[in-house]
Order: sequence, then C-alpha cells, then structure tokens
Amino acid sequence: MNMGKKAFIATVTCLAAAVCTTAGAQSTTAGSPLSPKEVKGGGVVSISPAPITAAGFQAQQPSGPLGGGGAGHDPACVDCGSLSFTQSSDPVTITAGNSASCNAGGITAENSYFRAFVLADHGIPSPFEVCGVQIGIESATGGGGAGSQPIDIIIYDTLDILALGPPVATVSTTIADQALTLECFQIAGTIASGGLVVEIHIPDGGPDGNIFFIGSNALPEIGDSYLQAVACGLPAPATTASIGFPDMHIVMTVFGGEGVKICPEDINGDLVVNVLDLIDLLLCFGAPDTPPCDQGQDINQDGTINVLDLIDLLLAFGSDCPPQNFLKIVCDEGSVRPANPLCCDFTWTVTNNGPVP
Repeated sequence: MNMGKKAFIATVTCLAAAVCTTAGAQSTTAGSPLSPKEVKGGGVVSISPAPITAAGFQAQQPSGPLGGGGAGHDPACVDCGSLSFTQSSDPVTITAGNSASCNAGGITAENSYFRAFVLADHGIPSPFEVCGVQIGIESATGGGGAGSQPIDIIIYDTLDILALGPPVATVSTTIADQALTLECFQIAGTIASGGLVVEIHIPDGGPDGNIFFIGSNALPEIGDSYLQAVACGLPAPATTASIGFPDMHIVMTVFGGEGVKICPEDINGDLVVNVLDLIDLLLCFGAPDTPPCDQGQDINQDGTINVLDLIDLLLAFGSDCPPQNFLKIVCDEGSVRPANPLCCDFTWTVTNNGPVP
C-alpha cells in the first residue's frame, strides 16, 4: 500500500572476519534490485587522507596481563535510553597496552578521540535523542596524586567528521583514576541529520602530570577509530590505522531513544509531501494504526487515520523534507548469534527510506 517504499529481501551470512555480506539480494516490489554490499551493524564514515607522518604517539605499556577488563555495560547508560549502538564487535573488552596517545614520557598532551556513526546503518531512526556515551578506559591517573583529571564529551550532528560544525552538546567533567574499566557519561542532545560524531577530548595533562589512555581492543570494528592531537602533528581527526596503530579500535557505545520525526507528513519517505502521500493516507482513511496501515499514515499518532491526519498532510502539502535515510532491519527471533550480535545468519527484511518505525 505504501507506494513509495522499497522492500528488499537479502540473505546475510556472518563471516569469520565478523563482516556481514549480502548474497542474491533481489527486489520484492517495485524498485531496483538491492546490489550486493556489506550489511553492517554499525555505520561507517570513511575518509581517505593522504599518508600521515605523525611523531610523538606512544602506546601504553602493559601494566598487567593482556586481556580484557569491563564486565558489562555501565548501568548509568543502560538505564537512560531504550536504544544503543556501537561499532565494536566486542564493546566491553579493554585490552591493556593496546591504546596510544600523544604524550611525552607518558604524560598526556591534548588528545581527542572520535567515532563517527551513520544512524541508519544501525537501524536507528532520525532524529535520535542521545542520553549517554560509554567508553572504555585503559588507564587514567591524575598527576600529583590528585585522583582525577578533566575530560570533555562532545557530540556533533553531522555526517562528515572533517566538517564538524558547532557541537550539539558538551559535558565537561572529571574522571577518577581507574584502569581497564567502562565509564558512562550522560549527555543530552538531538541528532537530526542522521549522522553522529562523538569526541572524547582530553585536555593537556602536562601542567598537572596527568596520564590517560582510552580503552580499546584489536577485535573487529565496523567503523574507523579516529585520533586528533595538534602536538603530534594531527590538527584534524585521522584514523588510528593511518598513524600506525591499526589494532587500536576504540571501545564506545552510544545510548538514547527515538526522537520526534521531523517531517511526519512525508508518509512514503520520498522527501516531499505530495500526492503519493495523500493516496497512502486516503487508502487507509478510517482505519486503525495497525497493519497494513501502520506505515506512517497516522500522522498525529492518535491511533486512527482520520480527518486530523488529513489536515496535517494538507497543511504541509508541497513541502520538501530533509533527508532521513532510515534503514529498518528486522531480525527473526533467535537468529542473532550470541557470540557476535553485529552479524546474523538468516534472512533480513530491509526497508529503505521508509517512515520511522
């Protein structure tokens, strides 16, 4: 009934390298076939910078057995939102001696660590309300026995990590001395563009003698980890692989909830409120918000497709809508492999550019 929506069926197989690929993907309704491509549990914002030569980056020296810290997600983040996503195949394991920073003899210079997420690639609708960011901490030691040091958590509403623009929200706080742990930082902000960049900023620790190494592991990741440090010749974010640390995969998970759809009158998701949306609504007029009329026709979400929804649509008729780029992936119950929740071995139903679920 939703004339502008394209539904596809693709078989997804989890490979040994923790990358999911499609096979034999064909269109099941009007529209072009889905080209075989990687289907990832996390988003990727890729850049191809020229080879970088950076001096001053040093890895943390292991102070204990290699392996992992972090028993599970921090309850402070788990409790703040109903949705979460990560680019880490294992978002709780922190490996000692795996991370690097721009430092002088271990004393941390100013460093920023980044991850860039495409919400649709995680099946997360836009807008999205961020409520918390959990990161791994390999080691944090405040200088002079202070017991803590400053840290800034910054979120940006952008799809381009090289053009961040003004931040959506910044939380400046302190972090206590710790090692091989997971820490939740509560931060609130609305992501409307479909792209989220998270920055973990560590101020120059030289004056106080602070030491900080972010938590990471060498397990598969489905998006790049980035580092920026002016003192080491990196004025802009660069992938950890490009500066000689290909196994430094930053441990980070974002928590939050679904926001309010920016353009609910665009029922079929073609980025304009037009006659196709009107037809979708009229075909369901008088019906409850249940299949097959649960695809956005109930614009005001009062449970019934009625004259109030029609008025909302007519008031917005002809309007352009910002790109949403929704990707809804439905996984059959029991088909996710517990050892790797980012990959499945079953049939996915993928709806591209549809309304918010």
